[in-house]
Amino acid sequence: MFSAKERLSRPAFTEYYKSGRRFQTPALTLVYSLSPKLGVSAVVGKKVSKLAVGRNRIRRRLYAGMRHSFTNDTVISGVYIVIAKPAAVTYTRAALALEIAALLALPLKSTH
Repeated sequence: MFSAKERLSRPAFTEYYKSGRRFQTPALTLVYSLSPKLGVSAVVGKKVSKLAVGRNRIRRRLYAGMRHSFTNDTVISGVYIVIAKPAAVTYTRAALALEIAALLALPLKSTH
């Protein structure tokens, strides 16, 4: 998991959610904002899974995929808000990790 300093507070989440650039994949949406420090958040709404158990499972998988991508240095610093879509429920753990890695690399590609 990410430390409390790396996760976004509610006011910071609202600010970055409104002003960030959006990138889409079939199962996920990324809201990215340039920032000198790292900030992350994973959002899984009730439209994705009605049960809290399912939402929490997807949220844990999102954070694990993000942590793996950040340790591989394939992303640039900034604020990353990953939002799950209903299609994320059908993805396996490995498929979701690949989707996250591809999604987190998109801001790097768009800046060059």
